[in-house]
Amino acid sequence: MSSLLTPGPMRRPRHQSSPAIGGLTKDPSAVGLIGPNSLDGPMSFTRTAVIRATPERVFSVLADLGQTKQWMPAVQNIDNVTPGPFRLGTAWKETRKAGKRTMESAIQVALYRPPSQLGLQVNGRAMKGQMTFTLAPKEGGTEVHYAAQMSGKGLFRLVSGMMNRMMAEEDHDILDRLRGQVERGR
Repeated sequence: MSSLLTPGPMRRPRHQSSPAIGGLTKDPSAVGLIGPNSLDGPMSFTRTAVIRATPERVFSVLADLGQTKQWMPAVQNIDNVTPGPFRLGTAWKETRKAGKRTMESAIQVALYRPPSQLGLQVNGRAMKGQMTFTLAPKEGGTEVHYAAQMSGKGLFRLVSGMMNRMMAEEDHDILDRLRGQVERGR
């Protein structure tokens, strides 16, 4: 499962986000949608930011399900499935708002390398995918790279592109929200 989360060759950008193209972000260099034709296969949403904290501090917020709803307001509910501490294999069910819809997903930690990498496998009724956070020390803090790759299941494969654009629009500021949570908690 973790092989899906390891860095591999990137595909040529399908398009770069800009206010003129879909209004996905105010900063066209901050977000990219990468992938094949929007009607087939997965696409990737990426974001990079520097957070003024150690990688250990940033990772501790990412690995604390109790803090998730504080910096991810779309998350409505988290039901822990795996007892014990957060680790490789930890699983939970998450309910989140996605536009006007409510989505439920089963999420599992598929890559766990504190304090540098956290990978999550997501499996919902209509889609599946993975999200990774890669952390590296950088002068004054931690550089965080976030990548999410989702694809539709069954007939929902036909709208994978639309689903990824919606995800990019809703999560364009995910690292800004993470930064706020990390820096607030010092």
